[in-house]
Amino acid sequence: MAVTARRLCTGDVGAASIGTLYTAPAATRTVIRQAALCNTTAGPLTVDVYLVPSGSGATASTQVLCDYSVAANTTVEPPGLVGQVIEAGGSLRAQASGAGLTCIASGSEIA
Repeated sequence: MAVTARRLCTGDVGAASIGTLYTAPAATRTVIRQAALCNTTAGPLTVDVYLVPSGSGATASTQVLCDYSVAANTTVEPPGLVGQVIEAGGSLRAQASGAGLTCIASGSEIA
């Protein structure tokens, strides 16, 4: 069994639709070790975050953060993400209430 530490995502959380931030490779289980959300705007933003199994969609049953508020010009480490497992083919998805929210997450891929 190989364990590889890696950056899972770095980038903007889209506001137009639910976007995929990370997808676990085939035959690999991923554990989220650290996650941060950064609001670079002058106003508050909210975000919805989903841990979606392979072959499923982002729905209320896969949501881990619902309307989670990130204050203006603030970086937060949201509860509920660290320690979560993404099985092979599963994904981390999110949607923000507006432009200007970024997500950075790191973890371990276990193959």
